[in-house]
Amino acid sequence: MIRSESEPQQARAEASHASTLWLLATTPVKIIAQQTAPSSKGQTTLATDHLIHSRKPQTDNQMNQLLSPRSKWPMEAILNFLRDTRSPMRISSLSKKGYPQITSLWFVLENEKFFCCTQPHSVVCKQIAENPKVGFEVAVNEPPYFGISGRGNARLVSGDASDMLTALTERYLEGRDAKLKNWLLSRADTEVIIELTPLQITSWDFRKRMTAPSRQT
Repeated sequence: MIRSESEPQQARAEASHASTLWLLATTPVKIIAQQTAPSSKGQTTLATDHLIHSRKPQTDNQMNQLLSPRSKWPMEAILNFLRDTRSPMRISSLSKKGYPQITSLWFVLENEKFFCCTQPHSVVCKQIAENPKVGFEVAVNEPPYFGISGRGNARLVSGDASDMLTALTERYLEGRDAKLKNWLLSRADTEVIIELTPLQITSWDFRKRMTAPSRQT
C-alpha cells in the first residue's frame, strides 16, 4: 500500500485548523464502566453495565494535541472517517524479540480510546500483556488509498464483553449474517477487551493523485 506521512505546508495549515470536536467512531456508544485493580499479565477488570446509544457529540480540547503536524486531514475529518468506515483496525503489537505482528480487529471509539475484542489466547493479547506499545492503522483497501494511522498504548480488560461485542457486531454486520453474530456473542464470556489509548494520530489521502481502477465486466 502506498502511504505517506510527509505533506507540504498546506497539510500543516490544515492541521492547525483541526476541530476540537471528538465524535464517536460509530453510532455513538458510551460505556458505563467501573474499573478495579489490575490483575495479572497486564489485565484490568472492567465491570461493563450497559451501553447507552446517544447522538450527542462529545468534545475534548486535548484531542488536537494528538494530531501529527504532517497529517493530511484535520481532526474533524479523521473523526468523520472513523465514524463512517467499516474497515477494521490493524494493530501492530511487538513480539518478545521485537518483531511487529499485525492483527485486524473490529473497533469502536469512545472517550478518546479505541476498543476491540478478541480471545485471550490470541497472539495480539499475549504480546500486549508483555508490551503495551502498539501501532495502529484504519485505511481503505482499494485505490485511491486514504486512511489514518498512529501509535499508542494498549491494555487488556477482562470482564463481561457481551455489550462490547454487541456494539461491534451492530457496527460491522449492520443487521446481516445473524448466524455469525450469534456465534460471536456466544463466546462473550471468554472474550477479552483491548483498550487502545492513542498517543499520536496522522492521516494520508491520495484521492487527488490516484484514480480508482477500472472494473472489468
